[in-house]
Amino acid sequence: ATIASDIKQSSTTVDVTANLTGDSQQNIGGLVGFADESDIQYGSASGDVTIIGPEPGIKVGGLVGNVTQGNISDSKAEGMVTGTRALGGLVGEFNRNSATTDRYTITNSSATGDLNGVSRAGGLVGDAVHTTIIGSTASGNITADSVDAGGLVGFSTNLSVIDSSASGAVTGTEAVGGIVGELQGGTI
Repeated sequence: ATIASDIKQSSTTVDVTANLTGDSQQNIGGLVGFADESDIQYGSASGDVTIIGPEPGIKVGGLVGNVTQGNISDSKAEGMVTGTRALGGLVGEFNRNSATTDRYTITNSSATGDLNGVSRAGGLVGDAVHTTIIGSTASGNITADSVDAGGLVGFSTNLSVIDSSASGAVTGTEAVGGIVGELQGGTI
């Protein structure tokens, strides 16, 4: 776990494969698995992030699996992301389990690559709470076997999207959108 630290100008070019069992089924990322009270600036990950094994993979991201009370800026991820729930091209889950209602931002960041999962699948972020996304893009095909599939964000609560875009096909069974799959409060 990464707790209360900043990550700046870091990159990796590697495929990440997790064979999950028991409690290890969450927080899988191309650069960082879990970042708490951490800001990421100029982060980069290139490679596929894949979950295999008998357990479902949740909070899976091309750059970071799970970010709580942190910001991301000028960062990018390239590669395919495969998991079950809360998976994103850049971040799987962003600020969901925060003890505060403060807003956190993703600025000038991008994700390129296809996503395959079950629910809360987004080209940039799978699941976002109290989040502002500014000047960011996602490109790739999003496939969710169930609900909440979005070109930019799969599921969100109190989301603001400014000058951001998504391209690619989005497929799911319910709450499917070109920008956001399910929006519970916020502005686009």
